[in-house]
Amino acid sequence: MSQTEVQLIKDAVIVNADISNSAAIDISKISGAMPLAGGAFTDDVTFTGASANIVFDKSSNELLFADNAKASFGNNGDLVIKHTGSASVIEDNGTGPLNIQTNNSNINIKGGSSAGDTMAIFKSTEGVELYYDNVKTFSTDGNGIFAFGPEGGTANVYIYADEGDDDADKWSLTSGTDGTFTINNRASGSFEKNIECNGNGNVELYFDSSKKLETTSSGITVTGSVVANGISRSSGNLSINNNDTSNGVITFATNTNDCWRFEFNGDFEPHVDNQVNIGSATKRVANVFTTDLHLSNKGSQNDVDSTWGDYTIQEGLENLFLINHRTGKKFKFNLTEVA
Repeated sequence: MSQTEVQLIKDAVIVNADISNSAAIDISKISGAMPLAGGAFTDDVTFTGASANIVFDKSSNELLFADNAKASFGNNGDLVIKHTGSASVIEDNGTGPLNIQTNNSNINIKGGSSAGDTMAIFKSTEGVELYYDNVKTFSTDGNGIFAFGPEGGTANVYIYADEGDDDADKWSLTSGTDGTFTINNRASGSFEKNIECNGNGNVELYFDSSKKLETTSSGITVTGSVVANGISRSSGNLSINNNDTSNGVITFATNTNDCWRFEFNGDFEPHVDNQVNIGSATKRVANVFTTDLHLSNKGSQNDVDSTWGDYTIQEGLENLFLINHRTGKKFKFNLTEVA
């Protein structure tokens, strides 16, 4: 059949007819017959849109949607799939959820130039795995979540505050396979350890990367000074209080009775008068180093004449002197030299 010859069907009889190259076919005359033909398109087919076309390419067995040509599903475009020229879009506009389902056990998300890098795996009844550069770094299971480091080693979880600066407001939580857990803070471009917790072991606190406090099997070890505002035990065995913030008094107490307290306020003195000893009959102080020794039993009396005194012992080059502060009299000890 020539290029200007067509076949027409008239009363179930095929009739050949010649038409000119400029002749046109009135689509309205055959639109009702096309769906009933039951035939097949045997070559490429183009659906021309207002701004984007859809083509069935026979040679590649593809239905090709040009950029911004979309496949729309649902009565009101509930689900739209398209490519904008710069991004691929799956757009859910429906009222229900967007479900991704599989009859198999896994849903795999892959990337890379050949889609060979695994990014995520969703396992039915087993959990979720997330990957970084084709290496698993995060997973879930029935007990919770796991974070993995390089080759299953130390895991690092970083949380950043977006201040527009890589060094601003960043800290990290780090856990190791040896049971170590640390909290770190970024300073001057690198992470510094703040707290380290060791499995079946100690806990360490740091200041500017320098360890200041460590727990031990018997208590704690402190490096540096200790400033306490209030420490107590319910059993009453120890209490360190700062009850008077105006003069910086620190009180040590072995119970709640004030007579067992000592205050440090420039001088080290007992909290109450004449009730506290230094040492005991069985636990004596080895040596007392002092400039002058001031002795006074004011407020009480001695066992000899029931009076009280106020004396100071002072050292001289070759003598010891005793000053009576009640009478103003001064005395020299009678010293005998021995070999």
